[in-house]
Amino acid sequence: MTLLKNSFLLLFACSILFLCACKKDCSAPIIEENIVGIWEESSSGEQVEFKADGTFIDENDIFISLNTPSSKSYEIVGSIIKFSASAIGGSNTGSGELTVIGNKCDEIKLSVIGQVSTLSRQ
Repeated sequence: MTLLKNSFLLLFACSILFLCACKKDCSAPIIEENIVGIWEESSSGEQVEFKADGTFIDENDIFISLNTPSSKSYEIVGSIIKFSASAIGGSNTGSGELTVIGNKCDEIKLSVIGQVSTLSRQ
């Protein structure tokens, strides 16, 4: 009887542990909050980091390039991400826009000239 009782308790404890370990569903925050972090772009495999202060690190120039070291920033207006870059120590500037077509906790889908680019959280 004790063996049966202990087996039942062990099974019960394992069930509780399994249920608690399951990943909870995530409701994605608004894009302005969700985009902050490090992401990998699907077609290039390159990483980009969006910071809460409106700047981003795009070392491999996936979103905007001036072909020179530059400071880069972004602004989200509705479902549009506006990018801008300014050459460090120079007068070159550039800008661009992408449309957000999907916003999940660990995935953001962007429309790039009719093509879909997927960002996956790292």
